[in-house]
Amino acid sequence: SSYCIDTGKIFSAGFSYGGMMSITLGCQMPDVFRAIGVESGLDISGGRCNPAHPIAVWQTQGDQDTAVPPANAQAARDVFVKTNHCGSTTTAVSPSPCVSYDGCDSGYPVVWCLIAGEGHAIWSQSGPAIAGFFKQY
Repeated sequence: SSYCIDTGKIFSAGFSYGGMMSITLGCQMPDVFRAIGVESGLDISGGRCNPAHPIAVWQTQGDQDTAVPPANAQAARDVFVKTNHCGSTTTAVSPSPCVSYDGCDSGYPVVWCLIAGEGHAIWSQSGPAIAGFFKQY
């Protein structure tokens, strides 16, 4: 209440544990956060992530990540695909190889970037891609 903050433009982005934190915020506070950017993160809720409101999600994952296995990251992604009422088909978006799920609730896309050959690392294109994703809001 003491600061001038546009409460419609609160975002969270993080890598690894920071990605897990962003997913947790998306699960528990989707009415506060407009969008999350996740790099190599997974849902640590033990399957209890059930957002009460859609939230825009941009998520990247290396297919060779041994710290956060891709299947675990995909499970987190799938929660948001379901919450945002997305379909099972995707459309390619920039940067490649990212895809956006079709049919999501208006204003609540889910973007997934599975990076071939990438381990547990920050993808070189993540920063500009997440910033661009957030700027649309």
